[in-house]
Amino acid sequence: MLVIGTIISTAFANPLKDTVINFSNETTIPSFFISFVALPLATKLSDVIPILIYASRKSAESTSLTFNELYRTVSVNNVIQLSVFLAVVYIRGLRWEFSSEVLVILIVCVVMGGFAVSVPPSPSGHP
Repeated sequence: MLVIGTIISTAFANPLKDTVINFSNETTIPSFFISFVALPLATKLSDVIPILIYASRKSAESTSLTFNELYRTVSVNNVIQLSVFLAVVYIRGLRWEFSSEVLVILIVCVVMGGFAVSVPPSPSGHP
């Protein structure tokens, strides 16, 4: 399954890159914003909608658990993206010019992860 997933990802990577560049040029929105903000939000929308529905209950517990789930999602997403980015830089032997960007991502991961860890999980097991 991992090999099949890798093949599918490789097949769709170039068309996705071209689409992001074309969309960026047409809308004058920076491709960085589209790649690192808009696309992750769009792909995580299926996770966010149930979280927001649960949050609409407006109890202290549901609000706390909603923030916990959001913090966890942000932290995991950032760690995965940062790992892939660092692996590409290392494997390809690229020149390192990203210290401030990586530092900001690491700070966000640590802070958001700290918030997620500090909230106890729900006894019922729901988000």
